[in-house]
Amino acid sequence: MSQTSLSTRRDNHPFRNRGVVFLLIYPVLLVLGLVSGAWAAGIVFGTAILLLAVFGRRLAYGLRRVFDWWLVLLALGFCLWASAASFWSTTNPIENLTASLVQAAIFLGAILWLAEINAFRAMSVCTNRWVQRMMQIMVIAGGVGFVLFGLDWFLDWPLQGIVQRRESINSYSKGVTNLMLLLIPVLGYFVVQRRWFWVVVAGLELLAFAAVTSNSTARVALGLAVVVLLLSLAAMLVVKPVVLRWLLGIFITGVVLTTPLWVKFLTHYEAYFSKFGFKPSFLVRLEIWRLTNRGLLAHPFLGHGWRSSRALSLADATGGKYTYLNKMGSDFHFYPHNQMLQIWYDLGIGGALMMVGLVLWVTLRTARLPGTLQAFAFAAIAFVLTTSLVNYDLATDAWWAILVAMAGLFGLASEGIQDDGIAVQYRQVKPFEPKNTGEPSIGFAANPESQSDYYPDNYRAPPSYGTARNYDNDDLGWH
Repeated sequence: MSQTSLSTRRDNHPFRNRGVVFLLIYPVLLVLGLVSGAWAAGIVFGTAILLLAVFGRRLAYGLRRVFDWWLVLLALGFCLWASAASFWSTTNPIENLTASLVQAAIFLGAILWLAEINAFRAMSVCTNRWVQRMMQIMVIAGGVGFVLFGLDWFLDWPLQGIVQRRESINSYSKGVTNLMLLLIPVLGYFVVQRRWFWVVVAGLELLAFAAVTSNSTARVALGLAVVVLLLSLAAMLVVKPVVLRWLLGIFITGVVLTTPLWVKFLTHYEAYFSKFGFKPSFLVRLEIWRLTNRGLLAHPFLGHGWRSSRALSLADATGGKYTYLNKMGSDFHFYPHNQMLQIWYDLGIGGALMMVGLVLWVTLRTARLPGTLQAFAFAAIAFVLTTSLVNYDLATDAWWAILVAMAGLFGLASEGIQDDGIAVQYRQVKPFEPKNTGEPSIGFAANPESQSDYYPDNYRAPPSYGTARNYDNDDLGWH
């Protein structure tokens, strides 16, 4: 076969020409996800499964080479522990086991999505110009989402009426939080690229949503994220990012492992929070935390079983006053509104240690980003931590979907980026080659016709796996 014919067949590779379209679900996520935050899981995980179904073995062959196996093992360990907890569950063992299997499916979808993002990053079509266009579309989609939000508000929530039974500004709270998380890597990308017009627009969108949302947690989280961003950028003038990564990882590890202690400390001073005018939404959380912490201390090592915390009610209340919870009735069930407390209650010390493993995995993986973009990753981690301590059920599929979608955006933003005026030059690594398995090799194979059925030209190793990038050194190159 001639070289021209081979090149043409590679250019027509389905994943190259049509597979990239799946990334356009990101702007869709900003628009539809804003209207209903719960749609995020269906959009992200549904697209991941659809992509695998459409491209079949072509994509599956590449995916097995870009899985982060540490993350796979961590997720597997978590699911096994959660499943085992059903045997000593203090609530309903069958429901606990079912919830564990659902959580396993969520983790599978999350890992599949991250692997597909990295498979795409490894292809020559993923250029800096393409990523830039996509980031610009994201900013435009954020503006469209804001306009829809305003129209829905003005017209008395007809859009909310379509997708949810509850029609109020509060129904947008999760969607606004999701949008803010997705805009952080977009903003970081444009800052590093010095595209100041887009920086201003994206920044104004973040501020606009923070101003109109009814979710006070989102405002506080954004404020803390800005503080962490500025401190990180200032600190990077003095120390290497690796120091900041470890400091952040150690801090969050301390938060996770000492959760029962600092929760007990906060709930001890509930009267003072009420005296100083804290909102009832925070005061009711303190009562929930006090009730959850009391049950946690009864089974601190093995926990009560995965998602047992969802069955909490005033029927479990012993000792102390529950002013705000009493208004909801004894039959009202709630979740802890604190993901660290929830994992302690459900899975005990074993679950807390696995959460520490996830925290360290996330913070250490930021080493694969250019220096300035790492500061935005630290800010995003601060936003997520703040939100997780007062909001969201840990088993919520939409929450995990938004987290992996944001992680994928950070990965895309790092492609071909220019950091501090120094172009990051990718070293063309040697293609992966199977070890005498009879499978076609990636790159120019002895049988180009069979090889071209799998990969386009210039398939390169994903930066996150295979040959790792380390931006802690001065030359910002590959090591």
